[in-house]
Amino acid sequence: MNFKAVITGDIVHSRRIEDLQALLQVLKKTIPEIEKQLKFKIYFEFYRGDSFQLLINKPEDIIKLAILLRSKLRSMTPCLKSDDTNVPLDELWDARISIGIGEADKPASRVVESTGEVFELSGKQLDNMKNIQDRIRLISAWKELNHQFEIIAKLSDAIISKWTLSSCEAAYRRILFGETQKQIAQKLKISQPAVHKRLSIANIDAIESMINYLNLTIKKQMHGI
Repeated sequence: MNFKAVITGDIVHSRRIEDLQALLQVLKKTIPEIEKQLKFKIYFEFYRGDSFQLLINKPEDIIKLAILLRSKLRSMTPCLKSDDTNVPLDELWDARISIGIGEADKPASRVVESTGEVFELSGKQLDNMKNIQDRIRLISAWKELNHQFEIIAKLSDAIISKWTLSSCEAAYRRILFGETQKQIAQKLKISQPAVHKRLSIANIDAIESMINYLNLTIKKQMHGI
């Protein structure tokens, strides 16, 4: 079977954002950076102004991609980064991300015009997210795994939604580039103890364990192991 992964997402509180175009530019610039580092193609498109959809051919990496997108958005919120601990978490840029894993029909020239099981799963789930607080949901064609996926997504969302701007900066570099605390400190021009504190507050070990677990679980399911 030809499994794909799709993210259908929209910007949280988009009408409150003073410069929505700046936020959308962050997403546009982040996609190529992730593609280059993770070495797979991301088919990405905006629609309806504040919504977006993307498709990848490596479903095992979809949760990592979702977390990277959220952490990058939150880290780029315009504010005084030197005092971001006082910025209300619900004022950070963010997105609702609905992940679907399943089969797809032959892709159309535009992602948002493509059809198939995976697009239906992701799209319908996003519609259901409009009335709840969840920012990440994961549903698949494997019904026996969906309850497990739902619990893992809820737990990871509970952690990520508590990340401050500075924690998001450090977490993004750790998850995407696999950088050490020393390397992150050099990139962000802060001390290594400061990086350690940011990553500890972010519960980065738990997030990385979850990413690795889902990667392995999805791979096994796709290959019938």
